[in-house]
Amino acid sequence: MEEIQTIECGIDSRHFGNPMPWIGVYITAASLVCSLAVAVDISNGLRLRKLWFPCRFFSLNPTSLTLLAIATKLPVDLTTSMPEARDQLTKLSGTVLICTAMANFMPSLGTMEDSQVILNVVPLGILVITIIVNVCIEMVTGVIYAFRLEHKIILFFLLIMLLILCSSALTVSTTSQLLKQQCELKHHQASDGPDVQVETSTVTKLKNDVRKYWMMAHSSSPQYVLSRSLIGTASGAFCLLGAIVLTEAFIASLYHPSTVLLCQRLIYPSTSPPGVIAIQSPSDYQWSTRLVLFSQVIAVWVGTIAPACRWFAAVNSRGFQIKTWSEFKGKFKVERYWIQKLVEWKDSPLHFHIKSRSCRRFVYGFRNLILDVCLKMQTAIVLFSKSVRLTSMLAMTGLKMHVSCFLSILVRGQFKSSGSASNEETGSSSNTETCLNDFVLHLEGEE
Repeated sequence: MEEIQTIECGIDSRHFGNPMPWIGVYITAASLVCSLAVAVDISNGLRLRKLWFPCRFFSLNPTSLTLLAIATKLPVDLTTSMPEARDQLTKLSGTVLICTAMANFMPSLGTMEDSQVILNVVPLGILVITIIVNVCIEMVTGVIYAFRLEHKIILFFLLIMLLILCSSALTVSTTSQLLKQQCELKHHQASDGPDVQVETSTVTKLKNDVRKYWMMAHSSSPQYVLSRSLIGTASGAFCLLGAIVLTEAFIASLYHPSTVLLCQRLIYPSTSPPGVIAIQSPSDYQWSTRLVLFSQVIAVWVGTIAPACRWFAAVNSRGFQIKTWSEFKGKFKVERYWIQKLVEWKDSPLHFHIKSRSCRRFVYGFRNLILDVCLKMQTAIVLFSKSVRLTSMLAMTGLKMHVSCFLSILVRGQFKSSGSASNEETGSSSNTETCLNDFVLHLEGEE
């Protein structure tokens, strides 16, 4: 009776879901734009031989955040029924996409001022917390009934990635100041060389000076510093694990669709007479969920390339060589620059005047309490990132050993005869390489 009355008044509620497939197309377009921007950054990194892949087109800015808000519309949809396997998988792909985007955003923090960091990290944090809360609500209410374990894993990754991003944002200004001071010292060291009178020696000295200054500029690049840091290593590891989780869920949905149907029948019990199983009708997004799923899977796979390469380069360049307990404890030392900003905030006076002495004491105590909690969280994040890097180094060292043993068994010592021929050729350039190594800028704790 009520439906007839709404039709007579000119309002037909049966057509309210007609725009939903086109909203799915809109989400697909936003996901493809994100993957295209990441692909351009990857191609520029390959073209310029910067395999740490600096961020230019897909960096942390309002445009990227708007695209992500559009692309993650399905995970935050609390009411629309998503009964099919691919519908449930689009919920997971949206959360993995935001995790991948955060890993790609990490190096772009190095080029921002403190005010820009706050204006960009705060909206990203609001978006991530909104996604986490909405997905948890959907898991409780039964809107998300499939791939629940994968969702829990990705939500944990999202929370860790957000904490890592905030942790690295606190160190941007401090690390830039430290590297600037080192660059000034190395500049005086490079300019205080001996005077050269011979023309050929002058040309050689000019070439060496160019190499030295290039080495200082390259090793102190803000994006490169964040990419090689342990924070960048940890974010790359979690991004790679998130892509693996999505791939596993995608393969499971292809080869085990009956599991999803069984979950659907258990979550949505029948209201029909006994013995009749009621299956939910297809989603209001209809055919567009297929486009959303494939576009976001592509975006995740493309977006994982740069963080995974940063993780592999950082882990592969270090060897797992710990012989004593003191060396092991040294690996978990929290350097000063990680907490220097928070310590400065704690030691600084308030920027506003309070007349009442008791109120002023309360405000100081409350501020110091919050900063103490932040200091402990920052220390915990750094230690957790160090443990992730150490675990990655251990796994990589074991993999190298197994691969080298397999190759030595396969080739039977052919690699031993090829190492002595180039000693004379490399002897002339060893002094230059040693000289250039002195102009590589490091932070405390970096090898």
